[in-house]
Amino acid sequence: MDTKPHRSGTRLSLCFLLLLIVFGETASLAAQANDASERGPVRQQTLRRSEKPDVLQQAYTDVYSILQRPNRCSAFFGGPNAALVLQQLVPRVSSVSMGNELWVRMSGSYALAYDVSRKFGYRLIDKVEINLDGAFYSSAPKLNASIPGGMHAGTREIRAVALLHELGHLIQGPDGKWLLPDDGDNFYRSNINTERVLRECRADVRSATSLSFDAATGQSP
Repeated sequence: MDTKPHRSGTRLSLCFLLLLIVFGETASLAAQANDASERGPVRQQTLRRSEKPDVLQQAYTDVYSILQRPNRCSAFFGGPNAALVLQQLVPRVSSVSMGNELWVRMSGSYALAYDVSRKFGYRLIDKVEINLDGAFYSSAPKLNASIPGGMHAGTREIRAVALLHELGHLIQGPDGKWLLPDDGDNFYRSNINTERVLRECRADVRSATSLSFDAATGQSP
């Protein structure tokens, strides 16, 4: 996974943008939190019961259900606050063929936000691309050798871990640093970050990915 954000724009416009986000996002986060709790875990991704979720939608639902519940993984990412970041991340996603084994690549300019009342900071990056040739979509056996933790390509588990990995690059920890440092173009560093996600989240990921889509979203069969 390659997460390599770059700043763009003039210093004046960037400062204005940051001020707008810092002071505007506090109210926005609070409003979104209340709205999310009232409308349930897939308010942006709801399907009619007869439809089958696509793999990104299923991954979103799995991760959202983890973050909305009290558990070790949710605590690491910041709980329901992280679910709000996930809701803003997924609509930015596009799928492209990269011809390599990357899972996800984030690039472009980014905007910073900090909610003073919640003491919660994050960033949003312009471009988020999932590799059609990587383990998120492909189940090619050759990909398994490079996947940490004995996970298998093309599974719900690895898709949930991939989204959590990217969230780790977007969310600030209590020390003001990103929960996961940027991968850059370094596969070794990326694997270390994935292993950190697995230490914090594997049990909760396995629990979430064992549920049906209807069970995860609270829909009746």
